[in-house]
Amino acid sequence: MPTRFVFRPLWLVCSLVVVFLVASERPGDARPNYKKCFDTVFKDISKNNKTNCNVCHVAGTDDKKRLNHFGKAVAEELGEKNVKDDAKIIAAIKAAAKRKCKSGEWGERLAKGLPPCDCGSEECRSTQAERR
Repeated sequence: MPTRFVFRPLWLVCSLVVVFLVASERPGDARPNYKKCFDTVFKDISKNNKTNCNVCHVAGTDDKKRLNHFGKAVAEELGEKNVKDDAKIIAAIKAAAKRKCKSGEWGERLAKGLPPCDCGSEECRSTQAERR
């Protein structure tokens, strides 16, 4: 009988810890509509090569908050975080694709199936190509 009095509080504490951990878990920041809109703009690329998050995010890192130059340009064009309107996202992707950096114009590189920016420079500033 004395073990019953020991295990009840222990069970209660463990249960509360599990409930607290589940309740405090942060929701993911994934934005699948961004990728869906990218695949809409660049249909040929998404058919031939499977696109992934590295179009906008720095490849080879686990930190998904680190954006590459193209991702930063898309974010700059959007002007706000977590945009849900597909038309705004598509317009931002098209505008960012007209920009270029040391590696060339991003839209042309994407059309060839290459990553948008491959200059490897952290301080590289993208320049706006002429608006067509």
